Amino acid sequence: MRIDGPDRARGRPAPEGDTIYQAARRLHQALAGRVLSVSDFRVPRYATVDLTGSTVLEVVPRGKHLVAGALTHPECEIGTVLLDQTVLAGLGNVYRIEVCFLGGVSPWTPVGELPDLAGLLERARRLIVANAERPTRVTTGSARPGEQLRIYGRGRRPCRRCGTAIRVAEQAPADAPEEARVTSWCPRCQPGPAPAGTRAGLGAAARGPRGRPRPGGPGMRT
Repeated sequence: MRIDGPDRARGRPAPEGDTIYQAARRLHQALAGRVLSVSDFRVPRYATVDLTGSTVLEVVPRGKHLVAGALTHPECEIGTVLLDQTVLAGLGNVYRIEVCFLGGVSPWTPVGELPDLAGLLERARRLIVANAERPTRVTTGSARPGEQLRIYGRGRRPCRRCGTAIRVAEQAPADAPEEARVTSWCPRCQPGPAPAGTRAGLGAAARGPRGRPRPGGPGMRT
C-alpha cells in the first residue's frame, strides 16, 4: 500500500517540501511491513474503503516534495505564484523568500518580467533536494544556529550580503487579499517592484495585503 496526499490548494498553508519528505521517510521506517489494524480514509472518494488487515508496503510522498508544473500567469507577482500549489508544488513561505533573494529578484516582480524563470525554479529545486536529508533547513551553507537562512525571519536586521536593512511587508494575490503572507526582501540585492510606503524593519502585522497600512490588524502567518 502507498500512502499519498494531495497538495494543498492556494491559500491553505502546507509544510515545506523537505518536511513532508522527511515525515514520509519516518513513517516508512515505522510502518513498512506491518499489518494495518485500523483503516480510516479522510478523502471522501475513499471513505468506504477498508484496508484493515493489509500489509503496508511503503510510504511515499507525492507532489509537495518536488518542484513541478508550469507557470502560466505572467502578470502575477512571483512571490505569490511560488506559493500557489495549483501551479507549482514544493515551496512554502521559507523557500519562497529565500529563493527570491538568491535569485536577486523582488518578490513583487511579475512572472513575465523575470530574466531567468527557469533558473529561479532550478535553484528552488536544488534547495529542496539539498535539505531533504537535513534535520535543519539551511540555505546559507552554515548549519550553526542563527546562520541557517539568508533572509527569512531577519526583518529589521542587516542583509548578510550587503548590510542593507531588510524590509518586511505582507504580499497577497491580487484576487485574494485574505491570503497575505509575510514577505522579507533586501531592496539592494533584490531590485525591482515593491509595495508603496514600506520601510526597513516595518512590522508587517501593522500593514495590510500588498503593503498597505492596516491599523489594528491581526497577527501574521509566517
